[in-house]
Amino acid sequence: MKAPESKLVLVLSRAAGSASGKHVEGLIQAGIRLGIPIKIYLIDEGVFWAALPQIEEWSTLGVRLFGCAFGARLRDVPLSDKITWGGLGLLSDLISKDSRVLSL
Repeated sequence: MKAPESKLVLVLSRAAGSASGKHVEGLIQAGIRLGIPIKIYLIDEGVFWAALPQIEEWSTLGVRLFGCAFGARLRDVPLSDKITWGGLGLLSDLISKDSRVLSL
């Protein structure tokens, strides 16, 4: 029996300039190097990540990007077409289907 593929979901609730921002970037770069499938969900202040150039880079490297549409609208963050926008149901699906979830 084959072991399930390890996946990583990062739930980002703080803006990129926060203390955890560098940790997030390091985790993503390490995951990409190791070939671990990464999914990112932007919520609360984390929706400000959507406007950063890293999002485009991560998208081209295979990172799957998701975000809270309500949170983005509330904070006047434009809805990027690189991100799949949804709500808490989408977040629930990501958490329930993947093996490792980190909230930063």
